[in-house]
Amino acid sequence: THQGWLTEDQAYFIFNDELDEFYNDGKTKTFVLDVRNLSKPVMVGAYSGRTDAIDHNLYIVGDLVYQANYRAGLNVLKIKDISKAKFTEGGYFDVYPNDDTNNFNGAWSNYPFFPSGVVIISGMEQGLFML
Repeated sequence: THQGWLTEDQAYFIFNDELDEFYNDGKTKTFVLDVRNLSKPVMVGAYSGRTDAIDHNLYIVGDLVYQANYRAGLNVLKIKDISKAKFTEGGYFDVYPNDDTNNFNGAWSNYPFFPSGVVIISGMEQGLFML
């Protein structure tokens, strides 16, 4: 596990592993762990995204997961059924338009917690974006 965040009710932990895409050449994978019983956490499943980009830092606001996906930029996932690791893509902002391959360039992190609704993205080579 690289990084993750609890849902607002603290019942589920949504997380990623930035090296699974790098070593396994798969689609961006987001994992869900049921942590309602901390003595017996349960792996719910995984969601595969649309690109091969490496996922990095993610944060949750309401039913939205804001995920920095290196070369694919910011990806916003809408939680549909967390108990089954079901998401839909709510939107994205590509900071590395050359490609979406599994390399360490592009969006490193994001911050979706401003009261205004503005989301910032830090691009490793591109700088700061305010959406």
